[in-house]
Amino acid sequence: MIVSRQFLERLVLLLVSSLIMYYISVKIIEETNGMDISSSASDLKKLKAKIDTKGLDLNLHEKSLVGHIVYPEDIDISFNDIGGLSGLKERLEKVLFKPLTLTGDNLGPLFNPPNGIILHGSPGTGKTMIAKAIAKKLDGIFISCGPSLFENKFYGESAKLIKGLFSFANKVKPCVIFIDEIDGILGTRNDFDQSLVNETKTIFLAEMDGIIARNPQVIFVGATNKLYSIDKAVKRRMRLHVEVPLPDLESRRNILELHLKKYDLDLEAVLKDTEAFSGSDLFELCKLAGLEAIAQDRKNITEGDLQCALELLTSSG
Repeated sequence: MIVSRQFLERLVLLLVSSLIMYYISVKIIEETNGMDISSSASDLKKLKAKIDTKGLDLNLHEKSLVGHIVYPEDIDISFNDIGGLSGLKERLEKVLFKPLTLTGDNLGPLFNPPNGIILHGSPGTGKTMIAKAIAKKLDGIFISCGPSLFENKFYGESAKLIKGLFSFANKVKPCVIFIDEIDGILGTRNDFDQSLVNETKTIFLAEMDGIIARNPQVIFVGATNKLYSIDKAVKRRMRLHVEVPLPDLESRRNILELHLKKYDLDLEAVLKDTEAFSGSDLFELCKLAGLEAIAQDRKNITEGDLQCALELLTSSG
């Protein structure tokens, strides 16, 4: 068989192109470790502008977290914006914020605040808002994480991402690491777990021990609707378990007054019919009342709008 010169040239060109593409792909994987780096150069520039950049050297895994942080001035929630929950606020003031003012006095570990807090309760009671309010009061960075953040198709990368989370938090302290639905990541271990799942939990537990030893200005906060599902070893490291209950009558009044402070309304009738409502439900009630007013070409909310919204919510279950 006679092979033409044109055929050989095309074959050589194809082989060279394939080798170049293979080399580029390998280099990209080596540089990123297979991670989807969502943090842009502007995110990194903003971080360095917000904190003291002296000695701030972030590795690749730490840089991947920059896009998941919220700065104190960007947090639009404070404890003043959370209606009710006076007992919870007093408890956090006593066991968390007050001890933090004494950390420079070297009084010893017995006077350090807890590094780990589990907020548990029914859905919609404001657990995420409380975590943000903690970061706001600490004037610290809020790092929001979820299970997807630590999932990676490359073996060993999940462990590196978890270690990067805690080392990053230690570099940008004071900060709050917040994991919503923490039972989904750190649920009770059992013999049927895959080795990767067990490894993830083990690394988390080891790093939690590290924040206890390192600095009280790194606060790890988890939120869950199922406290019983969280692994006992996690509960031991996150000693402070704070229940966020459904609002009582006075708390519901405070929440409604916060949302409806522009209007002079008699709320007593609505309060009697919202006994099982969460804080989120009450916000939705006010929002539906506003939509009812708009539907009637009004820009003010009335008691009638609230009643219509209440009927709509209760009828829909």
